[in-house]
Amino acid sequence: MFAASIKQGLRGSAFSTGLIFLVLMIASFFYPKSPDQNVFPDLFYNFFSSQIRSPWIIVLFNLGSILCALILIGALISSHELSDKMNFFSVFLYTFWASISIHAETVSKALLINCLLLFALYKLLTVYRKEDCLSDLFLATFCLSTTLFLSIASFIYVPVFFIALTILKPLNVREFIISLVGLLCPVFIFECLAYLSNFQQWYLIEAIKVYFSNFHLPVLNLFEWLLTGFIFVLIALSLFHSFLVPHSTKVKTAKGKSILWWWLIGAVLVAFSSSSDYSGVLCTLLIPIVFISGDYLFYLRRLLFTNILLTLLLISGFLIVLNNFGIFLVH
Repeated sequence: MFAASIKQGLRGSAFSTGLIFLVLMIASFFYPKSPDQNVFPDLFYNFFSSQIRSPWIIVLFNLGSILCALILIGALISSHELSDKMNFFSVFLYTFWASISIHAETVSKALLINCLLLFALYKLLTVYRKEDCLSDLFLATFCLSTTLFLSIASFIYVPVFFIALTILKPLNVREFIISLVGLLCPVFIFECLAYLSNFQQWYLIEAIKVYFSNFHLPVLNLFEWLLTGFIFVLIALSLFHSFLVPHSTKVKTAKGKSILWWWLIGAVLVAFSSSSDYSGVLCTLLIPIVFISGDYLFYLRRLLFTNILLTLLLISGFLIVLNNFGIFLVH
């Protein structure tokens, strides 16, 4: 029944999605355990987050990041045909998983980065079969480069971007140069300011060195591994199902799906090295997994199987929330 309502689109699932989001948003105010911080010198994020102390302002920032991401996900589905326009599973999954990842004591860095990455993906997909696309490429790479100053782990997405560009269209020297200019512009602006102020010169190089020197898997508890396991089982089922039953014959949709699989590889490398806190790990994986798994759940013909998968995902997510309150004392 639950899956059937989501398959009806926004009208069928707006109430249940909004209710879950509201409950988890309120719960985030009462988590007794504050999230762990990673060791990376994420310059602008560390400064920005240190200036915000009010839980209400922090929650509003996290709420704004989630809503912005949902708008961009809807735009990607409707404008760039990443999935069927009636598919609301991606929106539902992003809302639920993002909501269990927020905390009233910390502005979610990963959710802020997701907004920039989704906008970069939107602009990147715009270049498909478009001749005059230099401004779109510049904006996409500019946003991608900006994320490096929020989290240095985002540099892993740079090669993913150029792989995605070659998937969409043949490599063009002028477009490649403009993409590099877009990447270098934020770096150049920052280095100029750093030189004038004699502060944090060559930040990116030093931050990347710290990143690789602290490259490690995050420490997860039982319930976090349980949810992660369910997610990757769902991803495996999605991959298997996509080979057996192609969801779309459109070339643009197929190219978009290929980009999402490459994005998932990059996101795994980022997630399992960039954060010691599970909320950062989960939020980093959100963009590719909500599109891939949401598409799979939407096209499943057996509603019973869809409801079982959704129930397992919801239970594993709520177990993490309950554990955040110290009910199970699982570390």
